[in-house]
Amino acid sequence: MDESPGNGPLESRRSWSSPSTGTRAIFVVVVGATIAGAVLLARSPSTEPAPGDPHDAASSTHEVRIPSTTRQIVITWTPVEGAGGYSIGWDTEPSTLPDQTVDLGGEASEAASPRLDDGDWYFHLRTTADGAWTSTIHLGPYPILSQIRPTQSTITEASATSGATVPDAKPTDPPEDPPEEDPSPDLTGMYTFSMTFGEPSGGCGHPAFTDTVILTLNADGTADLVQAQHLSSGTWTTKEGVLMLSLVLETEFPESYTLTSSDGASTLSGVSTYQDGDACITTYQVEAVREG
Repeated sequence: MDESPGNGPLESRRSWSSPSTGTRAIFVVVVGATIAGAVLLARSPSTEPAPGDPHDAASSTHEVRIPSTTRQIVITWTPVEGAGGYSIGWDTEPSTLPDQTVDLGGEASEAASPRLDDGDWYFHLRTTADGAWTSTIHLGPYPILSQIRPTQSTITEASATSGATVPDAKPTDPPEDPPEEDPSPDLTGMYTFSMTFGEPSGGCGHPAFTDTVILTLNADGTADLVQAQHLSSGTWTTKEGVLMLSLVLETEFPESYTLTSSDGASTLSGVSTYQDGDACITTYQVEAVREG
């Protein structure tokens, strides 16, 4: 047998066990293309469209351009699927753009204003998801007046109906307005509630929990809520038998409550929003039962 170099068994095994230079080159190109494609996919921005603003936002307490003596406006809407939160504002300008700070969590469906002064008020809302913000929706104006005087046309129509003659009647001495429902005196006082903070949204890692809170409804329409030694303050009002509360704790770690009751404050329901030290927003669904 000829065992000269190039013809022996050892050399034959090497030729089968080692890929050719051309094979290695093809392998490197294919692997490199695969890795580049993976990196490109990882860096490609999401093509998912950002959620829009609520399409059905409207006031449950006031009508556009219709004067009212009720000083707190409530806006309700259907929560936007995929929303990370909402930034809201109240002012007397028709097209204000709210800032890029989340005031309400993505599950929120209601916003209540503070007690407002006389004027034409507007509500502004924009929505965020994954860091992107919508333009804004604007609702209003909602005129708020201390006293609503009848117009000349109203007096003339009333005179025609009764048959009386009222020459050049002027609304200088209008009849007294009926007492407001805001607030309802029979609900003033201090109450203790067992409150359940349900499974939260927001992805901040905070759990559901229960706590005892103390709610005070003051005769001037202000309200206070003590929870875990934290004092949230705000306003309350009633309309058609429904109690509505809006409270805020303005600290380094702000929180807010929007609550309602239709059974004379025996129970409360709504949402609580909390911003932790990492500026992460958590929204809890809240249910409360009055003790005693």
